[in-house]
Amino acid sequence: MISPVTVQTLKSLFFNEPSASAFVILDGASVSDLPAHLASFNPQRICLHRGELEPDMAEVAPYLAILEHDAPFTDWVFSHGWGNHWGIFGVAQAELPALRNHFRSFLRVPDETGRSLYFRYYDPRVWRDYLPEGTAD
Repeated sequence: MISPVTVQTLKSLFFNEPSASAFVILDGASVSDLPAHLASFNPQRICLHRGELEPDMAEVAPYLAILEHDAPFTDWVFSHGWGNHWGIFGVAQAELPALRNHFRSFLRVPDETGRSLYFRYYDPRVWRDYLPEGTAD
């Protein structure tokens, strides 16, 4: 858990542009009991997977959620998740449906043979291996 001062510093970074939305993509495989936490805090959110998920899949699925400056959900995510590979954060001038469509487009990527694979880009640990192997294309 990080300090309240660090939470305030993060808020100053993520909420400094009034017309933009701060968001997080949380990895259900990294956040214990994520669907229950989302239901409890009730932020504006949506699963990146389509349709009704089986309970075991819903537990490990990625969820896109809007962060709000003074919301308990934001404090919880920053204080417990920051630095613990819970997901990725961002700021954009887009609404939840547009963000979901954009981020859904990265869930599957082709391997060198063209076979489609899941890409867990929302797990920050993936980037340590991916970035050195990636190309500009």
